[in-house]
Amino acid sequence: MARCVIVDDEPLAIDILETYLSQLKEATLVATFTDSVEAFSFLQRNQVDIVFLDLHMPMLNGIELVKNLTTKPAFIITTAYREYAVEGFELDVVDYLVKPIAFPRFLKAINKVMPSSNAPTATVSTPMPAENGQTLWLKVDKKLVPVSVESILYIESLKDYIRVVTPSQKLVSYHSLQAILDKLTAAQFVRIHKSYVVQVTKINSIEGNMVHIANEVLPIGRSFRSDLLARIEGKR
Repeated sequence: MARCVIVDDEPLAIDILETYLSQLKEATLVATFTDSVEAFSFLQRNQVDIVFLDLHMPMLNGIELVKNLTTKPAFIITTAYREYAVEGFELDVVDYLVKPIAFPRFLKAINKVMPSSNAPTATVSTPMPAENGQTLWLKVDKKLVPVSVESILYIESLKDYIRVVTPSQKLVSYHSLQAILDKLTAAQFVRIHKSYVVQVTKINSIEGNMVHIANEVLPIGRSFRSDLLARIEGKR
């Protein structure tokens, strides 16, 4: 059983990794830390197999934490910044994951620590995010909520948040629209406006510069119209 620790000052990032680890039979989460100094002290005193480590941490950043540990477990870097990849790998880390982290990419990283002969297997009782976006996990009111991609009508950008609209619910979550787009299958969704992404198969009609979807009418941005029409033509 691989003993795992998460070190990240973003509670949402911890929640997502906790959810991913909960799917694995051969990995157990022994501690989480939003304070890297506390994490450093814990790692000095306890045996751990894998550490998921954010680089941008107050007081003691991730790179400094790794450099100062006398006994080093396997480190998997989790960060929103691609530019530190070289420095991260110079520390001999196992993998470098860029947020938002999809479950298959997480699984690929952890399997580098536990080879395929001992690879963790996922339970089937809880829906998991798939690489093609069949299920999205959204942070909503301090809870992680699974949303079937097939049910999504459209997604609206609300500056630092998004609203995901299905026939039965409207969920507001702290994500950028681009971050969510990166998780979705490109063939299913199209951006029609700087603030709207719609599922192509859910469009009822297009009238002028408006898209009718369910009981909603959404605007089409001038720079997005040609791509929308091309996608609709491709669906015929």
